[in-house]
Amino acid sequence: MKKVLVLIASVLCFCGCSSTMQKTTDPSCITIEKKAGTNEVDYVAVCVTAKTTDQQLLEIRKKIIQHTKIRFTNFDVIRGNNGDIYFLSMAIDCRDGYSGEFSHSFEPGDTSVQGFVRYYRKNTYNKPFVFGDISDVPAYQQKQTQSSTTQN
Repeated sequence: MKKVLVLIASVLCFCGCSSTMQKTTDPSCITIEKKAGTNEVDYVAVCVTAKTTDQQLLEIRKKIIQHTKIRFTNFDVIRGNNGDIYFLSMAIDCRDGYSGEFSHSFEPGDTSVQGFVRYYRKNTYNKPFVFGDISDVPAYQQKQTQSSTTQN
């Protein structure tokens, strides 16, 4: 009986740890894809919602610096008492002629996705750089569909 209880406790602990890891390394916060067989970046998407954590924001900044030439020239976040992001301001410089800046106030119940998508190759959307509300950007929606399909 003691072994069964230890086994159950171990499984519950592992499940709790893996769900915590999933929350802190949410793959939907940043996606960087490289061209097949090269080290060249092909696609970058940064996605921030009202529920994005500070740890996720730090991960975004680290990966952008490590894997791309893109730099944030401004990145401000104001959080409310409940921990949600109330205000986001972001300025992006892709260092290849594309740059942009936006700000967004997350109202209660706002589920929009703010950020940017940088496509380095020709795509069906015909916009290599989109920033601000990217919830309706076809390239972003396609990537989200693909990542949710591979995660399940």
